[in-house]
Amino acid sequence: RQGVAWLNANVAEQGTLAVPFAEHLVRYTRGAPHGLRGDLRLLAISVPSDGGKVRQTVYFEALKKGPVTVMFVTRKSWYNAVIRHAGEHGRLAHSIRVDGVPILEIYHVPATRE
Repeated sequence: RQGVAWLNANVAEQGTLAVPFAEHLVRYTRGAPHGLRGDLRLLAISVPSDGGKVRQTVYFEALKKGPVTVMFVTRKSWYNAVIRHAGEHGRLAHSIRVDGVPILEIYHVPATRE
């Protein structure tokens, strides 16, 4: 909920968002009082019915069109290609910490150049 609140307050209008793990939890908040803003484009990259497989090509194609905000929990065993790319090529925009330890991070990843 805190991550979604930050996104709603800080991501540009019509912005693109990727949630590489448990994306459905963010998707389900749409329309709720504290849910994700309706104008934000949530990429369909996490596939729970496919064992949580990530459609990384959707993410990389979106980056060709513009920047992408990537939000994820910081459980390293869940990291995938999208999270690793965001950490290497993006800028940490927000972090939620508990007892000084980050539990959620949000990165702004600039568009790629072709």
